[in-house]
Order: sequence, then C-alpha cells, then structure tokens
Amino acid sequence: MLVVADDLGSWPQKTDAIIDALDRDLVTAAGIMANFEDFERACSLLEAKGLRSRVGAHLVLTDGTPLTEAMRRSRRFCDSDGRFVGEHATWPLLHLDSHERRLVKSELQAQIEAMRRNGLPVAHLDSHEHVHVQPAIARIVIALALELDVPRVRSAPNLRSHPTRRYQLYGRLLNRWISRRGLATTRYVGSVTDFLGLAPERRPSSDVELYLHPILVDGRLEDDDAAGEALEQRLGRIYPAPRG
Repeated sequence: MLVVADDLGSWPQKTDAIIDALDRDLVTAAGIMANFEDFERACSLLEAKGLRSRVGAHLVLTDGTPLTEAMRRSRRFCDSDGRFVGEHATWPLLHLDSHERRLVKSELQAQIEAMRRNGLPVAHLDSHEHVHVQPAIARIVIALALELDVPRVRSAPNLRSHPTRRYQLYGRLLNRWISRRGLATTRYVGSVTDFLGLAPERRPSSDVELYLHPILVDGRLEDDDAAGEALEQRLGRIYPAPRG
C-alpha cells in the first residue's frame, strides 16, 4: 500500500507537515507543486533530509502562477493577472485546440524540468485537483511521462463510485490505457477518506495508492481533508499499516 502526500511546496504549513510525515515514514511519497511560492524551500528541505527520491510531480493547471509566459497570457487558463483561473472556470476539459495543447505540454514540461533542476528525480506524475485525468489533458501527461522517462502516472481514482456511469466507464478505460503503457502505480487509487468510507470487507489490502493532504494545525500534524483528527490517528485506521 502506498500513501502519498499531495501539495508539497504550496504553503509553509503544508510543506513542513509533509516533510515531517516523510521523514517519520508516515507516508510513502509526496507530490510537489513546482509553480508555488514554497517550492524551492521544499526542495532544500528534501535535500537536507535525504528525501528527494520519494517525490513526484503534483502537476498544476488550476492554481497559482504558471511557469511559462505563454500560459500566463492564455485567457482559457489564466486571468488578466496571469494566474490560473481555477477548476470551476474551465473543467471538465473535453477538448483543446492544437495551440492549447502546446501550451499545456510546455507548462507541464516546465514544471517537471524545474523539479529536475532542483535535484528531484521525479518518481511519478499526479496532479492538483486531478487535472491529469481530464480527457483533454490525460493524453498529454501520458506522452510526457514516456518522453521524459517518468516511470509512473497516478491512475484515475476508483475507490469511490462516481455518480455518472459515463465517468466510471471513462475512468476504467483511462486506467487500462495507463496500465498498458507500463505507467500504472497501482490497481486501486483513492483518498484516505474514500478508503475509510468503504466497509472493511471491501477495502483492498494491496495494490492500492491512497492520497491525503497533511497540514500543520497549531503544531500538530493533521490531514486537511479531516480537520481535527491527528494524522497518525487517521493513518492508524488504515489496515495494513501504510508503510509502503
């Protein structure tokens, strides 16, 4: 079982929480956001603690400031200040024209290359707000993984049933596509909340990746998705224990 902490490098209270969780082996790996303000500090902390090999790219197209100037000028993705407009404004993304596909590829590649310039090997690709599984984005992300020798791509979440049958079918097809290209990390993917929401007899005991969002709240590690519950207590509810 893999437990991956998302949003490393976004804000100090999240960066510090995730570094602590990695250092104490509470989580298996982390996804870092290369276009956020705390990115370089997060890279320095990873190097100081010998944790760089356990980090992948948490790709971003809906929050913060793009790394590429062309993307900052795009009104499809960004506001007049050059910041991503957010998931609600543009998603789901079913189609991009050729120019927009180039914009997305260049921006995501710039985020991956920023990681590598900072000494991170990029162990996997996933994304903020699951944008990498959007129909218009998934093909670009899979092609980048193969082109840039990134070994793994997070599959579409499948622990919790989606309300529409169309999305469920799409998710199964996408995950089969990722698997056939040798990029799948696990068969099952979902949040810790998804996993704990299943009846115990329905919880997969292996071949599963769970993601969560550690944060420091008054000096205590918590999961941002479950305010008020200590991270260690929350992870202690998962069986088998999330040690990789």
